[in-house]
Amino acid sequence: MSVSRTGPVRTAVLGAGHGGPNLIRNFHSPPASVVGIVVDRDGKRLEQVRGRFPGVAVSQDPAAAFADASVEAVVIATPTSTHFALAKAALGANSASAGRDWSSAGSRARGEAADGD
Repeated sequence: MSVSRTGPVRTAVLGAGHGGPNLIRNFHSPPASVVGIVVDRDGKRLEQVRGRFPGVAVSQDPAAAFADASVEAVVIATPTSTHFALAKAALGANSASAGRDWSSAGSRARGEAADGD
């Protein structure tokens, strides 16, 4: 079974520090994917993101990304010690939002079925 897409996978990138800018650039790659929001605690980093990617929303609060119903995938580029809590929050937001299945966003972007068929 294949799933057809009508648009790019909308991604949230959490963390704009060391590796974040490369991930933002890589995932902001239409028509396959676009970055809808970047989250970082550092306002100066977010200003840099705004300058380089003017159409991308920014926030200092990860909850803004989790609350955005258009986000289909979350990339975590924060210190390792924060990964579990952020992943758990993202998955919790997914279960609280009917119709959102972030686990299959990557396969949908490739036109494959979510279950691998």
